[in-house]
Amino acid sequence: MLQVDESDGGYWYEEYASPSSIRSHVLNGHIFALEGIYELYTLTKDDMARKLFQEEMNELKRHIHEYDAGSWTYYDRLKNMANWKYHNLHIKQMDYLWKTTGNVLFKKYSKR
Repeated sequence: MLQVDESDGGYWYEEYASPSSIRSHVLNGHIFALEGIYELYTLTKDDMARKLFQEEMNELKRHIHEYDAGSWTYYDRLKNMANWKYHNLHIKQMDYLWKTTGNVLFKKYSKR
């Protein structure tokens, strides 16, 4: 579910979304949504999918530093530490985003 990020007015795809849930902004959930939008764009060349992908990539770039725990990653913006499985998933997702977009920010985080 796409929800307004009250911290800056942007949008974030929430993995755990319901009216009563805390907006935790889970990193892997947002990136999986972005991957799906990108795949839709590559298959259809739909301009709305391209625009949505670009906007949500900008949102991710604005917040990626909030998931950096130094030598590890946070699972969400509530600062829950990622377990081994999710930390490795984050690395793979950063690598995917770097290869897909060419943005060196994602290369930096995939290597960090």
